[in-house]
Amino acid sequence: FKQKTAYEIKECDWSSDVCSSDLGQGVTSMFSMGRSVGIIEGVIAAMGLPITIITPQRWQKAMEVRGGKDGSRERAMQLFPMQSDLFKRKKDDGRADAALIALYGELHGRSK
Repeated sequence: FKQKTAYEIKECDWSSDVCSSDLGQGVTSMFSMGRSVGIIEGVIAAMGLPITIITPQRWQKAMEVRGGKDGSRERAMQLFPMQSDLFKRKKDDGRADAALIALYGELHGRSK
């Protein structure tokens, strides 16, 4: 089972690499997600802030994540040993992803 980006499911104009969906997600759910992403991007643009969109494959490779969701949790525990309790449970995979994406941004972000 391969997770697909919204662009792979149906071509459209909004930033498809920002989010991905399970194949079982419905059209209404995908539209709602796309709208939310558009609103967030609009606010960021209105504030004059730069935005960089990366694919999960890109940050996962850069952060050396192996093995999917469990890999994200394991890598987060390695990189944040003092906070490893935050990533122990299976349902903490989203938190691990968020921490790794934030660290990726810190390490690979634009210089000011």
